[in-house]
Amino acid sequence: MGKITLISLLDKQYPPDHSFVTGMLAQALPEAGGVRVQLVVMAPTGGGSKSPVRYYRAACLPMVPDFSHGGRSRLCAVVSARRLTAVLIDKARRRGEQVVLLVRNHPALMLVAASLRHRVDGFLFQSSYPLDAHHKSFFKRIAHRGLIRVASRGVTGVLAVSPLGLERARALCSPTCRSPPMQTKPFGAAP
Repeated sequence: MGKITLISLLDKQYPPDHSFVTGMLAQALPEAGGVRVQLVVMAPTGGGSKSPVRYYRAACLPMVPDFSHGGRSRLCAVVSARRLTAVLIDKARRRGEQVVLLVRNHPALMLVAASLRHRVDGFLFQSSYPLDAHHKSFFKRIAHRGLIRVASRGVTGVLAVSPLGLERARALCSPTCRSPPMQTKPFGAAP
């Protein structure tokens, strides 16, 4: 297997305009060759097209319901994200490609990826913001951190854009990881 499909489960609505997403995922990785990048994002507010679109050099799939709503809609978003990701994994496997999942920030998306970990070759986590510290409610902070810790058991690598982000991601994932050794250096760091 030569080519790799990177399925990125993102905590962004379409269009996913963010420096890491646009610069690294949608441009740099596909340009380097050998990597097919698929961005799974939330559908735009107010409806709009839910069909796949090009986003720079990546395929963008704005097909997941908005996670920002609570209750039943959040559960529907998790089920939808898992179903879509499973289909993408199956298509990549039929093409003979290796599959790697990347999750950025969101604990519900971490659970989706963790539930599919047995079907992929790698599972990466990128935390760019301490979302568990963002909630005003003590119980939501604990629940958020707990979900990430449970889901991180299958994480094979963490990505960071700064030393602080690396330490935060390591603190969330490393104690529970039972996978192969993780890649633990920030982007741009010397090998």
